[in-house]
Amino acid sequence: MDWLFEIDNNICDLRAAGILIKNNKIVIQRDITGRSEYAIPGGHVKIGETTE
Repeated sequence: MDWLFEIDNNICDLRAAGILIKNNKIVIQRDITGRSEYAIPGGHVKIGETTE
């Protein structure tokens, strides 16, 4: 189960992410729907899992 909860239509969602720099470039991911949204690669943290 992911560490995620909603209060008064506000969502709190904990993610862990990492930055990879290679040849002075940063790896990023794009939203799979094709929108112009980008993020640092990572994922949801499960309950009981550390962010490491």
